[in-house]
Amino acid sequence: MFSRIILFPIIIAAAVVLYLMIFYYRDYYPPIFIVLVLLTTSVLMIEQKINEWWAGKRKMSADPSLRNFLYTYIPYYRGLTPQQRKDYEHELERYMLKADFFAKLSDDLPDDIKALACIYPAIFSYQTGIDLSKKYKTVVFYPHPFLTPDFSEEVHLSETNLEDGVFIYAIEHLHMGYRGSHFFNVAIYETACAWLNEHLEGRIVEEKCPDREEIFKLGTYGDDELTRYFGMPPANNSALLIHHFFVFPENLEKAMPELYETLVDIFGDYHVLTNKPIIY
Repeated sequence: MFSRIILFPIIIAAAVVLYLMIFYYRDYYPPIFIVLVLLTTSVLMIEQKINEWWAGKRKMSADPSLRNFLYTYIPYYRGLTPQQRKDYEHELERYMLKADFFAKLSDDLPDDIKALACIYPAIFSYQTGIDLSKKYKTVVFYPHPFLTPDFSEEVHLSETNLEDGVFIYAIEHLHMGYRGSHFFNVAIYETACAWLNEHLEGRIVEEKCPDREEIFKLGTYGDDELTRYFGMPPANNSALLIHHFFVFPENLEKAMPELYETLVDIFGDYHVLTNKPIIY
């Protein structure tokens, strides 16, 4: 949505200039100049496609600090084999290259903040085979909880605009979700909302999803606590279930073994490290 808003006036302006140059003022400009303008405009228009092609061709060389973060804070990553980690790192880099990032009140967005928003979309894309980056490639960051046109009365921490493919996060609370299971991970929840909207297997999850009360029994906080923290009640029960599958997998396996196996068939069990060794 935001990238189209920025690019559309540029395309219109370029088209007007080229029209005038070619049909009204061509005697004043040598042909090579017109060709150069055409090439420049074309590059601007296909820049995103060039980035995607480059991401697909280049060898992954993850920043050591990013690898250390993934290994320390992302159980899913620790559960992968060394080759799978390389493949996932490549998926994460590809997602970050395709995404458009915007920060409210600031133009400075470090790569680690961008990575926090892309880690789970890359996991879902890599694990389930559906490329969320085709649609969900715009990320907006606020320095604090926010209001939006869709939720104009509740100050909240995160949101996914399913129609336009936009993730929106309050930066501090996005960070907090990676600090442990006692914090709600908004990145997992919003990614699950997007995935459920796009993937046919999401219907299976929705059909088997228990009620909210049963879901919250799996975790360490209740509905009221989460509502106060989030700013409003997160409405998607299936996304809450998927969040708890990643954050409280042992509890889900014990309480609802059949549902747990259904989710394992979709998302794997790489993040469940209790009963298996960590692969170095």
